[in-house]
Amino acid sequence: MYRIVLMRVIYEEKMTIFSILGKVLYTFVTFLVCSMITVISFYITQMHTRMNTANKENTKLLDGMHEGLLILTKTDNNCMFCNNPAQKLLRGALEHFESEQKDINVATTFKPSNDIKPAY
Repeated sequence: MYRIVLMRVIYEEKMTIFSILGKVLYTFVTFLVCSMITVISFYITQMHTRMNTANKENTKLLDGMHEGLLILTKTDNNCMFCNNPAQKLLRGALEHFESEQKDINVATTFKPSNDIKPAY
């Protein structure tokens, strides 16, 4: 036992009962803190997986319904969510609006006018 007490460890400290207990306690606390961080990280990962699964299932339910759902932000009117029926409805409305605009532009562009005089 006398040789263990005289044996030098880290930082040239003498090995006493208190230094051995301190190092063992430090090792145990470090292991405990690392284990807690690992468990918390694992829990957060599981929660993200559950939330993603729930979001996918809810999106499938909303797409399965025949009602369109469009969610816009109040401040800058950005689209937060738009399900498939709403996309189809908006796409059809935009195509109809664009075709009407083309018809109006064509009608006003090629409309004969009496004010046009030939340039000589």
